[in-house]
Amino acid sequence: MLIENFYENVDVLHVNMMPRRNYYIPFESAEAALGSKRRSESARFVDLNGQWGFLYYSSILDVLDKSLEALVNAQTESISVPSTWQHSGYDQANYTNVRYAIPFDPPFVPNDNPVGLYTRSFSVEESELEFDFHLNFEGVDSAFYVWVNGQWLGYSQVSHSISEFDVTPYLQVGNNQLAVLVLKWSDGTYFEDQDKLRTSGIFRDVYLLKRPREHLVHYLVQQELSDDFSTARLDLDFLVMDPDLVVSAYQLYGPDGQLLQEGESWQEVTIEQVHLWTAETPELYTLIFQVGQEWFRERIGFRHFEFIDNVFHLNGRPIKLYGVNQHDSRPRTGATVSVAEQIEDLRLMKEHHINAIRTAHYPKSPEFYELCDQYGFYVMSEADVEEHGVVELYGRGWNANYNQLADDPRYIEVIKDRVAASIIPNQNFTSIFMWSMGNESGFGITFEEALKYAYELDPSRPRHYEAFHYADPDRVNDTTYLSCYSRMYPSVEETEELYLKQPEKPFVLCEYAHAMGNGPGDLRAYHELMERYPTFMGGFVWEWCDHAIVLGTDEHGHDYFGYGGDEGSRFHDGNFCVDGLVSPDRVPHRGLKEFQAIHRPIVLKAVDTEKACITLQNQLFFASTDSRFRATLQHQENGVIVEEYKFTVPAIPAKGEAVLEVPFVFHPDVLTHLNLHVEWAEEQLLIQAGTAVSSEQYLVYDQPLILPESENVSLGQSWLVEDYADRLQISNGENQWTFDKRTGGFSSWLVNGQSALETPMEWTVWRAPTDNDRNVKPAWQDVGFYQPTTKFYSCEWEIVGEDLVLETHLGLVPIYREKILDIKARWTLTSAGRISLTADLTRNQLHPFLPRIGLQLGLKKELDRVEYLGNGPWEAYQDKHEASYFGRFAARVVDLYEHHIRPQESGSHRGTHELIVHGQAGQGICIQSQAGFSFNASYYSLETLTEVSHDHELTEADHLVLLLDVEQAGIGSNSCGPALSTDYHLLDETYRLELTMHLL
Repeated sequence: MLIENFYENVDVLHVNMMPRRNYYIPFESAEAALGSKRRSESARFVDLNGQWGFLYYSSILDVLDKSLEALVNAQTESISVPSTWQHSGYDQANYTNVRYAIPFDPPFVPNDNPVGLYTRSFSVEESELEFDFHLNFEGVDSAFYVWVNGQWLGYSQVSHSISEFDVTPYLQVGNNQLAVLVLKWSDGTYFEDQDKLRTSGIFRDVYLLKRPREHLVHYLVQQELSDDFSTARLDLDFLVMDPDLVVSAYQLYGPDGQLLQEGESWQEVTIEQVHLWTAETPELYTLIFQVGQEWFRERIGFRHFEFIDNVFHLNGRPIKLYGVNQHDSRPRTGATVSVAEQIEDLRLMKEHHINAIRTAHYPKSPEFYELCDQYGFYVMSEADVEEHGVVELYGRGWNANYNQLADDPRYIEVIKDRVAASIIPNQNFTSIFMWSMGNESGFGITFEEALKYAYELDPSRPRHYEAFHYADPDRVNDTTYLSCYSRMYPSVEETEELYLKQPEKPFVLCEYAHAMGNGPGDLRAYHELMERYPTFMGGFVWEWCDHAIVLGTDEHGHDYFGYGGDEGSRFHDGNFCVDGLVSPDRVPHRGLKEFQAIHRPIVLKAVDTEKACITLQNQLFFASTDSRFRATLQHQENGVIVEEYKFTVPAIPAKGEAVLEVPFVFHPDVLTHLNLHVEWAEEQLLIQAGTAVSSEQYLVYDQPLILPESENVSLGQSWLVEDYADRLQISNGENQWTFDKRTGGFSSWLVNGQSALETPMEWTVWRAPTDNDRNVKPAWQDVGFYQPTTKFYSCEWEIVGEDLVLETHLGLVPIYREKILDIKARWTLTSAGRISLTADLTRNQLHPFLPRIGLQLGLKKELDRVEYLGNGPWEAYQDKHEASYFGRFAARVVDLYEHHIRPQESGSHRGTHELIVHGQAGQGICIQSQAGFSFNASYYSLETLTEVSHDHELTEADHLVLLLDVEQAGIGSNSCGPALSTDYHLLDETYRLELTMHLL
């Protein structure tokens, strides 16, 4: 047989793999160690990335009876390393969330287990044979066997981990051949059931390290700060090193690059007036030292994480985690991500005030942690463990079966091995503040042992494991080594009641605010809870990016995307992987703008109108504002900016305040706001000068809004009303209206020969369901909210003064269900062509909350621009409006709708008081309301957005769809999170819509 079956044996996790060690790259000289920017610049680093020979088989049974030589000779194709073979034209990626991708039969996997044979040649010169050669794989999914020059070398698993082998005994002068057989599934698959696209292959870097025969193997950087955090002590703990070796030279450089200390033999270093590392001030010292013929480099940030009275502290100060969960995911390369792509993600996170990352749900590549050290992020590093699929076992009762693997002693070493793979290589990275034992795997003896083992490996960092929440209450569970309590998606009320009022341990939301589609909503409520309770460490939004596959390219050269099922898999979980704050190609979603607004570093805290002063607060935990920010303060009256003031934000200490005089005179009898727009004044590591920081608004005087009045001059014409069975035909001089008794609205409206309506006005309660509506959508459909019929009961008209008044009564009634809405609408027409509406809408109290309540208009398509007095420039819903503020805005209609991979409701603007929809020639319609309304304008019908499953399949209507709502339900995050708070339901018995409309 070609291989021995280790891949179905949990007692054999690795064969001939070298013991795990801390991550480092040796250098040949002090100059190289100090000056190299990338590890590939080291002469001791041999890059094996590139094109490899490749042979794919759909079943391991097709190769077991063959020789390695025969398989290699059969290779005719090549593949890029690193990559996944599903993104290279072989096999298919598939997406499942909770469910295992294979039958549950541990430790066995399907007989038809796809495999890929990789081959790569490299050359060794005779002079190089004095070195040991160590072969490193940083990520292979899911298990693999390795041969060198036809001789079997070893086996390893744990997809997201470094596997290192000593290839020295197998090398020869000249050409050497490396062969790697990668299996899609192994017994490790049962412990890697993460919510992501399932892919296979050598997806991270492969390289050789050339080492002297005698060398340092494993060391730890030890640091300690004085009680006042002014002095640091630095030491090295050499855990594995040949006994004849010593440190023969070292140099320590400060964050500014200046040499601070050097010596010929290592001794503990003391640094006075140390610069501390934080995410806001990522100050790094550089230590290089020589052992034997090698130099090593460590970039060290001096910091101290600790819990004081269950409050999370960094360097003696309490901090909060404003975090995000991040998978490695790119639409064209899957789990293979370059350093440049990682930097792009970190830049976007910095720009939007994310300060923490949970590495969901596996360790990252070492270069990622180096970047987080350099650019400043707090990292919860998670082990490559997830056993979520056990809850899907038939007849076992979901969570009742959650602990099946977790409490099985046979798997203790499996889990400990995965925890070791996470901790041991990464202990020296500054940015890691906590180790996570894994994700969604239940609780039991395996994780108790893992938590204890994590403490033994690294007692300096706390330990996290959310699934303790599912521990068997009838079992005696040991929480000795569990540092904090953690949850996913509890409601605000549950979070407060269970974890904050009487805290036993610190609390963190390792996942919350599910960002799927149009979402997340209600971020503000969680943020306020974090600020209110000191023991609430913070949270990590799920998740950073939409996972997707590229289905094709449009006529403009832009990729369009698909999700589970589009790759052809039989078992899949649809678009549940499309759940990020940014699109697959890294366009920020509006939910990310919401996050940015809530976690802004500069807050307009107060306004003193008498002294013409404002108070600014620095929300940063460590950094002074110095001169890093510049701002524009706008004085806004009645929605119009009347003057503005530009200034550089003064030096405000962390959590401090500053009072500034402003050159404004305030008028208390006018609706008055101050708008504060802040941007970066200087380049900040990843951020360019001029990049927006935040926009916010402060209500100075709350007075009634004064709307501009349109002309309402009587034309002195008489009214003519023709009452037909299906309509009212109304005219007044050249102005004409047709009132449709079928829809309860006007089907035509002509003023001076100009018309805006293309379709009859219709009442509606439906919105194209968002991903966060997925759980309530069946109830909405069942009760008949989608496409109900209109029952017209009556219409009475009379002339009141110079106006014509229609009193109408109708209902929205679905097929085979009872009435949804009872609508009594009063329409007032003026001889100048104006329409005013006052509608009282009574909701059926037996029904679920409504998606929306409003009126739909179909306008001429050439009306392609909007101007509005309301909340903008971003969309605004009841629980998703923090990024918007009140004012006058202008936009193109095409820019109002946000394109999600699965079409859905987006782009509404609540709190609007005036809306002008017009074309280039100026014709259009103006809608006003003193009470306010929500509008949504797009070229897609509600039916299209509801029924089409992919964005690239959308087709535009032949008219502009304008929705004028009393209100919409909130957004929430119920795609995975808690049910939408009743605060954002439409549950009142009656609603009123008040509008006045005229044509331009």
